[in-house]
Amino acid sequence: MITSSEAAPAEPASSAASAWPPVWLSALVLRALCLAGRLAGWLVGRLAPGVGVRRTEEGIAFTLPLSGVIASIGNCLAIFLVAYLYLQFLIALARFEYYGPITNIEETAYSWNIGRNFAQYGFMRTLFLQDVGHSPFRDDHPYTYNHQPPGLDVITGLILRVFPENFRVLRLIFSLVFVAGMAVYFAFANLILRRYGAPIAGYTILFFSGWAMMQGFDKQTSYYHPLMIFGPLMLFYGAITRGSRLYFAGALLMTLAASFMMDYVVLAAVIWCWLFLAITRILPVTWKHASAFVAVCVLGVILHLVQNLLFLGWSVFIQEFMVTIGNRAIGYPTMDQVGLPGRCCCWACSRSGCC
Repeated sequence: MITSSEAAPAEPASSAASAWPPVWLSALVLRALCLAGRLAGWLVGRLAPGVGVRRTEEGIAFTLPLSGVIASIGNCLAIFLVAYLYLQFLIALARFEYYGPITNIEETAYSWNIGRNFAQYGFMRTLFLQDVGHSPFRDDHPYTYNHQPPGLDVITGLILRVFPENFRVLRLIFSLVFVAGMAVYFAFANLILRRYGAPIAGYTILFFSGWAMMQGFDKQTSYYHPLMIFGPLMLFYGAITRGSRLYFAGALLMTLAASFMMDYVVLAAVIWCWLFLAITRILPVTWKHASAFVAVCVLGVILHLVQNLLFLGWSVFIQEFMVTIGNRAIGYPTMDQVGLPGRCCCWACSRSGCC
């Protein structure tokens, strides 16, 4: 209590009240706004090349070139269509755990089953070959398939190891890989078309039907195609323009991984792609470059054959290989002539004792 007639000294205002908002918060907000502005500028530059604002001696001027307008319309169209179809996929994913409305049920069931077998019984029991057995009893496994590379099913098994029985997460991961691959595809299309002065990469989305796009989001055997086909091409172009051996090595490694994942018909198309790039020179691909990528594709096939050899043994491997080549090339011997038991999925399966 104050008894003196003198007035009490005024208490200084709290530092918190006088310094609001804090200096660090103001600086953080300002930095965030600067980053957002740069991001918006970069995005506009990508979607509408050449469109923007520039300073002149007379003041600020807007630039609106025709090529930029054409490119922006195509890019926005591509983004809208991909986003709209992906939204439809996400709605279906929320409603249906295992399959979508346009899923190939038989193909997907085999993929899920092989992945579950890898997750449950391990990878080394079949030396990473696919176990397509549906039996719930361990003694009925493995039921081995060896006519296509197992890379995709190994990836499925690894994801199911991390997220057991969570097929929604599995399908979501596959769809995100496809979306990333489409971004790489548009980058490649833009690279090729701009070399000829045609800023119409976004319009190439019209080459794809809605059905093909929806299948891409949810198709276990091809969701990786855009990424693994066009990714090495973009890395190769980066290696040539930047003189980077690291980029070139990355392109070769991606191609090797793709050769252990792709159906051999698709892999043959990739080989023809590199050969025709060397012929047409649409990209600066020399015969030396093309030979390196073709050799890597062939190496992937050889590795799969070595995998079969290690699992089957020499005698069964040679017989199975000759039967497969004859049946696939000229249709002889036929399945009836080989005498496959009804329980076996391939001739090697019936001879190796895995049944």
